Amino acid sequence: MLNKIQTPSKRLLIAIIATLSFYIMTNGYRLSNSMFSGDSLLMLHQNDSAWQIALGRFVQPFLVMLRGGIVTPFLISVISIFWLSLSVYLLTDFIESTNILSITLIAAVMVCNSTLLSANATFLHNADFYTFALFLSIWGIWLIKKERLINTIMGVLSLSISLGVYQSYICVAIALVMIHFLFFMLECPTFKATIKKLFKYGLCFIAAAAAYWITWKIFQKIFGIWTADTYNGMASLGDYSDVSLLSAIGSAYNLVFDHFFQPDTFITIPFRGISLNVV
Repeated sequence: MLNKIQTPSKRLLIAIIATLSFYIMTNGYRLSNSMFSGDSLLMLHQNDSAWQIALGRFVQPFLVMLRGGIVTPFLISVISIFWLSLSVYLLTDFIESTNILSITLIAAVMVCNSTLLSANATFLHNADFYTFALFLSIWGIWLIKKERLINTIMGVLSLSISLGVYQSYICVAIALVMIHFLFFMLECPTFKATIKKLFKYGLCFIAAAAAYWITWKIFQKIFGIWTADTYNGMASLGDYSDVSLLSAIGSAYNLVFDHFFQPDTFITIPFRGISLNVV
């Protein structure tokens, strides 16, 4: 089981089988269940293109045109499985862990997590968009790692499109870069080689962000769309006039460690200073 699977097609097949198996076990109800909840109640027919552009997610309206505006659980689930399977395959190749066990475990982590569970439960209309944005982030870093100019350009474009679908998954790309550096440091590189690689990744992220921002502004100009300044809006992005930046960084790390040592369950009810976890 721990022997490497040399053929890419076989690794892809195992990724598909593992992803499909875990998806059916954890989210299989969505293949046939049309009971909506949460934000999905508002989006039985997806017609929020202007709002998505205002939020900086200008690619989503085109995805709706390709998929169709009616929120169909079976179709969305199949599309999600497709993008997740490709993501699992790319991840195993990226970290050069290509045996059946590692592919299966990565598929389990990619599918059996609260983000995907919550998306299927309450944000079904966007679940396939989330998995597509995730795939684009992983594919972008996978391409950049190849260190060929054409791959780097395509990787930057992939990251910028991922931002245009849903900005949050750029964090996955950043995490993969950190993982890459951990593996890279095992080779005992020189300081110059390390700085060079760090500079390349940093430049790629800046280029992707610039391409995303310029394209978004062009779409806003063409369609006369405003920049959302309320919930999830980006109007105040980079404005720290009312907040101490050092305090914000400290609070962010404090939340990470607090969640690590005192993880919440799906529902945590505080009562007189005591957290009651409901499983």
